[in-house]
Amino acid sequence: MEQQQIDELVKSAFWKLLGSKSSLQGEGLIGRISKLTGLDPMVVQGSLSTLGKSGFLSGVYDGIPVGKVSPLAARPEVVPAPSYLNWKASLSGSGLSDAEQAALLPLHDVLDDFSYNDHILLVNGLLRLRREQEHVSGQPSFLVSAGYLLGSSKILDALPANALRQFGIEKSKFTGAPPVLLIAGPPEPINVVLVENPHAFWNAVNTSAIEKTAFVVTFGYGLSRHGDEYGNQLASILESGVSVKGAVCVGAPPQLHELLRHENILFWGDLDLEGLRIYLRLKKILPKLNLSALYEPMLGAVKESATSHPYVKATAKHGQAKSEIKSQDPALSVLAAACMERSVDQEIVSLGTIVEMSSLRFVNRVGL
Repeated sequence: MEQQQIDELVKSAFWKLLGSKSSLQGEGLIGRISKLTGLDPMVVQGSLSTLGKSGFLSGVYDGIPVGKVSPLAARPEVVPAPSYLNWKASLSGSGLSDAEQAALLPLHDVLDDFSYNDHILLVNGLLRLRREQEHVSGQPSFLVSAGYLLGSSKILDALPANALRQFGIEKSKFTGAPPVLLIAGPPEPINVVLVENPHAFWNAVNTSAIEKTAFVVTFGYGLSRHGDEYGNQLASILESGVSVKGAVCVGAPPQLHELLRHENILFWGDLDLEGLRIYLRLKKILPKLNLSALYEPMLGAVKESATSHPYVKATAKHGQAKSEIKSQDPALSVLAAACMERSVDQEIVSLGTIVEMSSLRFVNRVGL
């Protein structure tokens, strides 16, 4: 990477950290910029030295921030995205109040390819839905969406729930499709594994592991009740007490309610903070649930940069809260500490390893 590119990355990180403040504390600033940019701290220090000498920053001496670090250059103007400008213009001509317009502005990303006419039709549909939402409460969201929002069954789930709530529409009033979990395995499984992601589920059921282990995919057909609940569907449904059906796709496993009461039930998901939080939610409902030994190869992978990834947009994990996971379970603590900065998806586990380890608990494999 050329020095100019490095300097631009450091500048961008500095402005982001500065926010509305006039200066930043120099102590720890190199580390914070390094974390934001992914640059080595020594590279950040070198860039700060350059930026200090060029008159961009004050409070930096030979690359070392001392005391308060302040910008000497004007903050770059943020140019709104075209989708924002177009949607704002449409809202201005919609007859909505200023507060209503402000509530709906966050929808612009989803609506960037809508025409002005469709913008107005959507606003009218949202107004009608707001007035009549109590009458359609409890109906499937895809039916409500098709009836109110341009004849599309998908628009309602695509719109951010917080923005709609500010506007006066509560998405939780509408249900999703009837929840169905995909299950596979033998008539008398020695254990059950709840699998977070569908691709890992299909990998598992295409191995000989299903001769002794039953697998249940926690993100399966019909389980995505609302778009903003991605990855937490099973936990949400079990917490709500909604009846869940099991659809057998391979083998002849017992009924779903029997599998969820199995004495040896395990969870296997991505080795990331959100996956471990899903496990904790499920364990409150299924007290016998434990971690699968299939986390062991992932624990090895997360320690290597080449086989792990950061919490960034390209990995669809940039929104995960990087806060400490507190637990009395030593096995969970090991995994949580390991994935605080980088993570590994469960699809990295080989088919042979699935066969070898799918019936084992993680604690047994690490000797805790």
